[in-house]
Amino acid sequence: MENSSVNKGESLEDTIRSIGCSSDAIILRHPEANSVQNIAPCSYVPIINGGDGGHEHPTQSLLEIYTIHKHYPSLENVTVGMVGDLKHSRTIRSLAKVLAEMGVKKFVWVSPNSLKMLPDVVEIVKKHNIEIVETDTVENSIGEFDVMYTNRIQKERFDNASEYEQVK
Repeated sequence: MENSSVNKGESLEDTIRSIGCSSDAIILRHPEANSVQNIAPCSYVPIINGGDGGHEHPTQSLLEIYTIHKHYPSLENVTVGMVGDLKHSRTIRSLAKVLAEMGVKKFVWVSPNSLKMLPDVVEIVKKHNIEIVETDTVENSIGEFDVMYTNRIQKERFDNASEYEQVK
């Protein structure tokens, strides 16, 4: 932000309109959740979400699903293990939604209890009648995975250091 016209007083809406006048699309990465959804009505061109706050990261999930699809053209018999910080991970949230839409067979979500998948993603997966197994240890379930997606415990997403220290 400090290197943009926002620093000079230009609003994000004005910036989007200006960029839209000389482009066919905008990929927006922004620190606020829902920023793309909120700014899209101001744009003359399509806006693609390149990551918004701690909320979503759909462009990364497109890369991940491309890689998975190369190895598994059909997902109907594929079990995906997601290991790590499921609560805070933008990439895991977005990827789980895409995999659910594409008909993955089963999810095994591995995380400490305090970092479990958030209810909105669980709801989307359940709408697709996809089996979900939740556990706090990878050793008991790793043999079930066709694909394993892991991430780190995301220190920057915690409100206090002691909570992070308990689960890292």
